[in-house]
Amino acid sequence: MSTELLSRVRGQGWGVVEEVYIGGDRMEGPRWFLEIKEGLKVSKLLMELENDVAKRNAFILIDNSNELFLRYFIQNRLKQKIEEKISFLELIKRINKQGLIEGDIIDDIQMYHNTRNNLYHDPKVLSVSNKVLGDFYIVSKKLYKNVLGVEISEDEEESVLKSFESKIIQNRRIRRFQDLERLENDIKSVFGFTPDDPLNILIATVPSYTRGGEDVFRTLFFGALARDPIDGKNVRVLEFVNFNTENSWHDFYLSYIGSNVWHGIVKCFWSKWGEGDRRSINKIHKLIKKHEDKVIYHQSPRLDEYYWRGGLDQFFGEMD
Repeated sequence: MSTELLSRVRGQGWGVVEEVYIGGDRMEGPRWFLEIKEGLKVSKLLMELENDVAKRNAFILIDNSNELFLRYFIQNRLKQKIEEKISFLELIKRINKQGLIEGDIIDDIQMYHNTRNNLYHDPKVLSVSNKVLGDFYIVSKKLYKNVLGVEISEDEEESVLKSFESKIIQNRRIRRFQDLERLENDIKSVFGFTPDDPLNILIATVPSYTRGGEDVFRTLFFGALARDPIDGKNVRVLEFVNFNTENSWHDFYLSYIGSNVWHGIVKCFWSKWGEGDRRSINKIHKLIKKHEDKVIYHQSPRLDEYYWRGGLDQFFGEMD
C-alpha cells in the first residue's frame, strides 16, 4: 500500500487542500499541482547554472507553470470550462473575480508574463537578470500559496538539486559502462568469440601521460559501479607496485565482480620507492576509499607471471 498514490481532502470551500501520498510520503497540494510544482523546482535547478541560456529557459518554464496552474485551478476548483485557446489575461481575470489573489501579485504575474513573451518571441531579448528571475520565482510561489494554500519549502528545493545531481552521475556511469561493454564485445568478435563468452581478456593501456590514465581508470571504475552488484560488490581493483626501484610504477587492473575480463592501466603512474604519494595516485586511492563498500581492493608487489587465464584472480582468493 505504501507504494500507491493515495489522496484525501481536508478543509472547506476554496481553502480545501487535497493531501496526496506517494510512496508513503505526504505531498502538499492536489494531485494536478504536482506537475506544476516539479516544473517550478526544475526552474530552480536551471537558475543555479547562472548562464544566459539557463536563465532564459528558467523564466519561460516558471511562466508556463503559472499558466498551467491557473488553467488547472479554474477547471478543477472553480469547475469552469476553459476554451482551448484562452489568453493569459482572461485566466487572470477569472481568478481575480474570486478575490483569491492580492492585487500586487496579479500585476507582477502579468508583467512577468509580458517579459516572457519578449524572451520567447523577440530574438533581441536574450535573457534576464538574476534579480528579475529570482523575484519572478518568489512571486510565483506566493501565487500558489495565496490561491491554493500550499508552499514549496527550501528543503524541497534542495532535494531536487541533489536528486538531479545524483541522476546525472548515474547516467554518466551507465553511458561509460555501455561504451566499455561495446569495446569488450568488439574485441571478442575480432578474435572469433561470442559477446557473452567468459574468455579472459586483458585490456591494457600503453605507457602514456598520467591524466589519460586517470580518465581510463575513472571510466572503468564508474562503468563497473553502474552494473548490478554481486553480494554487495561491483568491482575488483588490483594495484601492482615495484617497490624496489626509486621510480616505481603503479599499475592498476580492474574487473567487474563475476567477470573474467580484466582491464589494465599500465605504466601511467609512478612514485618514489612505491610510496604512492603523488597527486594522481592519491586521487585514485581516494576514489577507491570513497566507494569502498562496493570495491574489493588489493595491493601487491609487481610480478611477471600473472598473464594467464585466471592469473589475476589468485590475488583475491576463493571467497572473492
